[in-house]
Amino acid sequence: MSVSETMSVERNGLDALVAGMSLLLGLFLLVGGSGHLTATVPRANGSVALMLPGLILLSAAGVNLLASLPLARGRWSARWLLLSINAPLAVYLAWLLQQGVPDHPIGVFLAMVCSQLIVLLAVLSGMNWAPPEP
Repeated sequence: MSVSETMSVERNGLDALVAGMSLLLGLFLLVGGSGHLTATVPRANGSVALMLPGLILLSAAGVNLLASLPLARGRWSARWLLLSINAPLAVYLAWLLQQGVPDHPIGVFLAMVCSQLIVLLAVLSGMNWAPPEP
């Protein structure tokens, strides 16, 4: 374990919160991405552009799910990885929402990603929530 991985000496309760949010977000993105691909693959006829939103959601889902355990342990690299993945995802989802795609739950996914980003940015900025003493 490197020095940068263990920068915080005291335990931050927000790490567990961000890890839980990452796990929940990953599951929702997994369901959304697989649902999108299930609906579009039969009609895609080799068009990557039609399958791209589903692939983006599935990629972000995988990163969120895999990073949840290192997040719970307070790893700085996992925090920065999720910030670098979920910030562009939020911008992409906001762009899709602005395009006005009818009958799609883009706003729900955007709200979940933004919620996680807010807490993640709070942790990265140094906010600390001490867990209760045993």
